[in-house]
Amino acid sequence: MPGLERVMRSSGATDPELTGDFVSTKRKWNDGPTLLVIDVQIGLNSPEYGPRGNPSCLSNVAGLLQAWRGRRLPVIFTRHVSSRPDSPLAPGAPGLAIEAAVAPHPGEPVFDKRTNSPFKLPAFVQALAPPGPHHELVIVGLATDACVTAAAREAKDLGYEVTVVHDACASFDRPSLGGAALPADLVHEVCIAALAASGITLRSTQAQRSALGA
Repeated sequence: MPGLERVMRSSGATDPELTGDFVSTKRKWNDGPTLLVIDVQIGLNSPEYGPRGNPSCLSNVAGLLQAWRGRRLPVIFTRHVSSRPDSPLAPGAPGLAIEAAVAPHPGEPVFDKRTNSPFKLPAFVQALAPPGPHHELVIVGLATDACVTAAAREAKDLGYEVTVVHDACASFDRPSLGGAALPADLVHEVCIAALAASGITLRSTQAQRSALGA
């Protein structure tokens, strides 16, 4: 990622396993969007999270990464870190790692977070271009109804042009208030519809690659 001298894991937490330095130089922003890859982590394959929808999510994220890297556009990753010691996403757990198929390349920053939205991390905000009509943030990852939605809504509130690539995201089965299982794809579709109703742009992977000229 141009203009980054050194990248370590960064977090707002005081846990020494999570804190790190993020050092950036003054940079010139490319005339293209930033790809934000949210929490595509090995631990989210754990059975404790239940069935996940959209089996094409991972391959679609990988295709978008290829398109971004081919144009030398900025890519940023997040990892969700659980406060629960026995969680697959606990500090030091193997599941905290990002899936190998979409692993960061050297120079692509990764931000560890304990909140749904990464915008609570000052270093994350520093790594982005300032909000404005020419600075689009394209969001993909997990889960649509949690961290993807939180990041997309906060980014829009801050003034970014926000796109969510709907088929490069996925949700999990969720229990209803009455205890019935809500299928993952239904949860995903409802969340995508709600994001669209809020004025956030929705694109398919194919449409996003076309918009990028890929």
